[in-house]
Amino acid sequence: MKNVKKRKYPKLMDLKGLITARGENYREMAKKTNMSSTAFSNKMNGFSVFDLTEANALALELDIPEDELSKYFFPNFNAFCNKSNGDFKRRERLNQ
Repeated sequence: MKNVKKRKYPKLMDLKGLITARGENYREMAKKTNMSSTAFSNKMNGFSVFDLTEANALALELDIPEDELSKYFFPNFNAFCNKSNGDFKRRERLNQ
């Protein structure tokens, strides 16, 4: 039986779109952020996650504004939290 990777995290579709819109590809972005192409692809496709250093390097490379980081690196964040008066309050988890 073949060992199939299991996705643990959401795919980063907005980040994929931004990379494409900027005329880049995974191989180029992996090289610019000091990662292997395989590691970069695994992170983009939800099999592992970017650590803060990697996310920062990628955000700097793509000129992602600080207030848009959650959109690109934490796509499900707003589904579970609500920013109110500077405090994050947990919302009910949506039935999925």
